[in-house]
Amino acid sequence: MELAGPAAGDEDQRADPGHGGSREVSPEDGSSAAGDETGMGSLDGSHDAPRDSEEHPRAPAEQHRILTDRRLRVWGIPLAVGLWWPLIGAVTLNFWDFDAFYSAGALIGRFDLSRLAPVVAYEVDHGWLPTPFVNPPAYALLYAPLAHLPYIVAGLLSLAIMTALLLLAVEYGRRPFGLPRPLAFLGALAWAPAALGVVSGQTSALSLCLVVAVMAGLGRSTPRGSVAAGLAVAALAYKPQLAVPLLLLLLVRRDWRALLASMAGVGVLYLGSVAATGGNWGWPADWLATIQAYAGPDFAQNGWQVVGLVGMATRIGIPAAAYVAGGLLTIWLLPKLRSWRAHEAVALACALGLMASPHALVYDATLLLPALAMLTSHRREIVTLYLMAAIWPAAVLLGWQPLAIGVAAVPLMLACVVQTSRGARTGRSGALASNREDSARGSALTFQSVPACRSGGTGRRSGLKLRGP
Repeated sequence: MELAGPAAGDEDQRADPGHGGSREVSPEDGSSAAGDETGMGSLDGSHDAPRDSEEHPRAPAEQHRILTDRRLRVWGIPLAVGLWWPLIGAVTLNFWDFDAFYSAGALIGRFDLSRLAPVVAYEVDHGWLPTPFVNPPAYALLYAPLAHLPYIVAGLLSLAIMTALLLLAVEYGRRPFGLPRPLAFLGALAWAPAALGVVSGQTSALSLCLVVAVMAGLGRSTPRGSVAAGLAVAALAYKPQLAVPLLLLLLVRRDWRALLASMAGVGVLYLGSVAATGGNWGWPADWLATIQAYAGPDFAQNGWQVVGLVGMATRIGIPAAAYVAGGLLTIWLLPKLRSWRAHEAVALACALGLMASPHALVYDATLLLPALAMLTSHRREIVTLYLMAAIWPAAVLLGWQPLAIGVAAVPLMLACVVQTSRGARTGRSGALASNREDSARGSALTFQSVPACRSGGTGRRSGLKLRGP
């Protein structure tokens, strides 16, 4: 007996999206699906990095009409060129802050390396602007090879290394967020703090690389990944105000293996500093005395560059209010540090750390790039942040950084973005479940209408379980 053909309308039913059949995915649906798995602001999905061909989640249509891709390129490319233009004068200005690291590298083995005077005296002897070295002495070991080169050669090589580290961090850091490569590189090069960190001879590009390493390690969800993440956090401890928020993240997520690795890494940092100071086991006391002596004059001179909410409030005379506001915001966001995906939680931790730090200067806001990657579909907010960052030199007239307001707002923006994405995902999941139920009902009705089929009178049935005649 032949199987009856499909009932009338079955083809339409199978092609109808409302019945859960196959359908062509629209660009909007495709971008949403990509966002669910690897895009910014979602809580579920795979931890694997997206392929380069995957499309980044699109901005709302009204924002696309106003801030189109072409318009973003029109202002982004000239902005990036303008921010990196000062590289031309780097040699004339002795590479800005690089002389502190070069001097520390040249003084490796000095018992008093962790004190303020030796590095400053070395700089004065060479005719450079005095810039204290306030990092743990072990960090000077990285600059010891450069200190054996002529200063100009070492400065140029340092610029090349930091630029390469920035681009490396952007290449690997963009993948968990699903950012296309051109957008990621343009966004990083046009971000004023990132450009300032490289141009001024600072080390913010190295800090960003370590943050990306933490994201990669935690995102692997393996013992080896946890150890790698913990070691990266320990390496970031050369600037404790940047490492503390990530230590808090590991604690909140109860990644004990990563915490133990961080503690071990800090121990290695201590021993490396002992070696760098020629056997000074008490270098932490000298280092803390250096920071205490340096912090007051530095804040008086460079406090207008502080981008943290606490630092800005201290600058204008209301530190208590900032501590209370920052503490309440951090407490409110602690559950999100635990529940969000690894790269999202790391981005949030960095944003919270910058907000709460009393000594986070403009170039330290390089670590805000992962958070900006989560906000790329909110173009008005992104443009506002970029403009606030680009006018940072004008803040010397105000006495405080307007960018600090943007830094304080970013954690709230991230929470809103992820919450919205989770709600959209829940709605789509409910719609898909409803479609599957409708499809199952339609299939059951179809099978019930098909006559039975027996083979050769032996009573064997076909593969489909059909009703008898």
